[in-house]
Amino acid sequence: MQDRFVALRAVNPERNVNRSWVCRIERDLFGECVVSVTFGRTGTQGRTIRRIVPDDAAADRFLARALVRRRGSEKRCGAAYHVIEALGFETQDLRPARCDS
Repeated sequence: MQDRFVALRAVNPERNVNRSWVCRIERDLFGECVVSVTFGRTGTQGRTIRRIVPDDAAADRFLARALVRRRGSEKRCGAAYHVIEALGFETQDLRPARCDS
């Protein structure tokens, strides 16, 4: 598995929204698959959460669920997230189908 990375940003100056969301999928020194998500206001350190997942498929499922949640941001915070940078993904991988659950 190669390390993968996706960065999203949501901006709406009228509502004072300037959010950043970054997800990294990589292996640690022990060979564990680690998903790191850093989020918060753009320009700040933000908050980082890390999850150790059993395999690459679980990491992909974690990312897919997170991206579905980001798709609902326009309704929640008034600004839609857009892909700023991605490494190791095809474009269609970053546009999951809507999830109604």
